[in-house]
Amino acid sequence: MSDYSSRPLPHVPMDALSEVLQDFRLSGVNYGRCELRHPWSIAFPQQRLLRFHFVGQGPCWIYTEAEGWQELRDGDLVLLPQGIAHRLASAPDVVGDSLESCQVTKLGSNICEVVREGTGATSTLFCGSMALGVCALDPLITLMPPIIKGCDVAGNDPVMRPLLAAMTSEAAQPQMGSATILSRMADLLTARLIRCWVNCTGASTTGWLAAIRDPHIGRALAAMHRDPGHNWTLESLAALAGQSRSIFAERFSAVLG
Repeated sequence: MSDYSSRPLPHVPMDALSEVLQDFRLSGVNYGRCELRHPWSIAFPQQRLLRFHFVGQGPCWIYTEAEGWQELRDGDLVLLPQGIAHRLASAPDVVGDSLESCQVTKLGSNICEVVREGTGATSTLFCGSMALGVCALDPLITLMPPIIKGCDVAGNDPVMRPLLAAMTSEAAQPQMGSATILSRMADLLTARLIRCWVNCTGASTTGWLAAIRDPHIGRALAAMHRDPGHNWTLESLAALAGQSRSIFAERFSAVLG
């Protein structure tokens, strides 16, 4: 019987966005699994890291200066790409900062559990801060809105719903290793949510998004992001794009300016 394990895997070409997302690495990441009894309110200051919040069970509301108060429902995932200042609360009329009255327990080097005792309804959240390990996604993060709700952009993604359902189940019934499993799910869901936003942004004809969608320019752009220190030339980029120098230069200028 043939040993298939020793055979090289066939090369499957990726689109440019997949190549950029392939470089999506998170460093300096902190996660928190939260069980908070109503009434509670926690303020999150502006930071340079991405933030995400997943609501396993409400009540939960989020406030940003741009959007005001928005209710988050069970299974909602929210991404704040630029780490803007915001507030989470069990209701919009809850004031103050409840974090000081919470019990914080470290579960690992970068995972903690946050518990607020009380008699009100329990909100179960999983939150995190993410630092991009490479600069490949910096242009994309800059273009994204200050707050993205998964339910607004991922409605047509067949994978997001079961992933969110699995995360809801894991958050609701914590077992051994649950915090680690939740952190891995959060990494996957964040990358998936970024992809969903790109796909539903619209058919822009110029700029970075248009370039990353272009089958030729996108291939060259992904290569430059993958190896920014390389001495790229018009000839080498055109070869990657599978175009002549003149056609590539004309198209590159038209899309990116």
